[in-house]
Amino acid sequence: MIGLGRYPLWLGVLFVCLAAVRPAWGQEQERPPLPDYLKASIADAIERGRNYLQRTQKPSGTWEEGGHRFGYAALPALTLLECGVSPNDAGIRAAADYIRRGVLGKDLINTYEVSLAILFLDRLGNPKDKPYVEILAARLIASQTPTGGWGYSTQWLDAKDTDKILSLIRRLEPLPLEHLLAGRVAGMDNPFVKREPVPSHELVRKRTVNVPKELVLLPCFTQFGTFPLKDPEKPPPGVPFLDRTDNSTTQFALLALWAARRKEYDIPITRTGSMAFMRFHTCQSPSGAWDYLYVNGGSGGTPTMINTGLLGMAIGHGIVKEMKLQDDPPVDEDPRILHGFKALAGHIGVPQDRVKDIPLPNLYFLWGLERVCMLYNVHLIGNRDWYHWGAEALVANQEPDGYWFKKDGYPGASPTIDTCFALMFLRRANLAKDLSAYLAFSPKKLNDGVLKLVPPPKVETKETLPPVVTVKPDPPKPEPPKVEEKKPEPPIQVAETKPTPPISGPPTGTPPPPAVQPAPPTASPAPSSGAGLWIVWSVVGLGGLLIIGGLVFFIASRNSSADDASDDEEEEEEVEDRPKTKKKPRSKR
Repeated sequence: MIGLGRYPLWLGVLFVCLAAVRPAWGQEQERPPLPDYLKASIADAIERGRNYLQRTQKPSGTWEEGGHRFGYAALPALTLLECGVSPNDAGIRAAADYIRRGVLGKDLINTYEVSLAILFLDRLGNPKDKPYVEILAARLIASQTPTGGWGYSTQWLDAKDTDKILSLIRRLEPLPLEHLLAGRVAGMDNPFVKREPVPSHELVRKRTVNVPKELVLLPCFTQFGTFPLKDPEKPPPGVPFLDRTDNSTTQFALLALWAARRKEYDIPITRTGSMAFMRFHTCQSPSGAWDYLYVNGGSGGTPTMINTGLLGMAIGHGIVKEMKLQDDPPVDEDPRILHGFKALAGHIGVPQDRVKDIPLPNLYFLWGLERVCMLYNVHLIGNRDWYHWGAEALVANQEPDGYWFKKDGYPGASPTIDTCFALMFLRRANLAKDLSAYLAFSPKKLNDGVLKLVPPPKVETKETLPPVVTVKPDPPKPEPPKVEEKKPEPPIQVAETKPTPPISGPPTGTPPPPAVQPAPPTASPAPSSGAGLWIVWSVVGLGGLLIIGGLVFFIASRNSSADDASDDEEEEEEVEDRPKTKKKPRSKR
């Protein structure tokens, strides 16, 4: 054994100091515990969902031979990998071969499918897939629009075009993202982060390469502000980088490109990621939310797109830290992120502590919620336990065959896609773990900032109750009905709550209904002490007068009682004799 005496004292002091230091990422939120019954139910639900996907795969390797067949190969296979299925599984190998054949053809150009193919091949981890990932990533880079987003289609590129674009981008300087992150770019505003703009010459960096004319208009080769921040009303056909965009396709492209930038592929995405951050920086609404379409200055918001906007914010911070630039403001102090989480908290329900009779949320929203919470490593948003709430709903709504499906939940919903989203949620899948490491902030500090923005919570039960709907009684008829009517029914209860008492009277402005039954007798209110004493004395006085009057009358009438006694007796006899007298009946003729 080596004694401590052989080492200098300062080395021991240094060791103690280093052991006491905790990185910012170590200041995590404490994960709320799940009840035991829910833990067991989640494990069973994952196994049943995984079995459903494995037994419904087509022999060709995809799960759907019609539209979006490459997406139907990539997403279920990616989900199975996240559920612990081996990369050497026969179904996984079949899906990978299906995707590889699609890359070499000309049909794999849909933005969703290109992005999912990259995510699947990256998760598969086969070094032989590097050329396929490069081709697909180049298609996404060449198809980004001036507003920093993507439409439904990408530019088809072969291997030669891919090499040309990637080599040019690698030689270009990055965009000045640190200035945009700090809100210092004129004309690119955000409702929460806006500072004094930097001089325009600081935003234009030297271009170190000569870009060919056929590529010079691609947004990945331009500077901030080269194009107006507006999608075209009528995009030209066949030009993906001038297409109309939406934030849904954009989030898939961002996730895929972040995976493609890893050292295994070394795809340059700093310029593309900076343009995407510009998009979400400029289209955040004052409510903190993001909408489906791009509108400079914001235009409302939807629950699913709030998740997308928070992903875009994380990409911007990750690129700045990767380039070792100033991260100002930090992630856990960025008002754009804090207000985004505040807006998101309003769409998360309360756990019901049961696994039945719970409505099924939008599964696309649930997957986006899980993805962004795992990315930021937050277990609570405000005071909402997002995983407990979502897991209960999923366990309660799994079909007997093991799948999930919510009809009309989102365009393109199907049992296969919904099942993938549900399993990703239950598995807490994080498709951008290295981005989480780059952010390196305090999730607890972030959520404390969100709590300061969230209004004080209302006192609520496990389930937020909608307002009680009451039925107004019909106005009374001119004449009261003669038959007995039923009593008015109590108001209709929409949720499970204590029964509301019946309506006690008509609404304001309507005449009172006729009384059908006499009201039950009610006890008179007790009089006050002064009024009660006055009534007692009045009764005693009246009784005394009656007694005195009765005595006077008795004495006055006693003298004449003897004279009238005989007359009374004769009258009495006459009265008693009258009923006994009968008339003789008349004879019939």
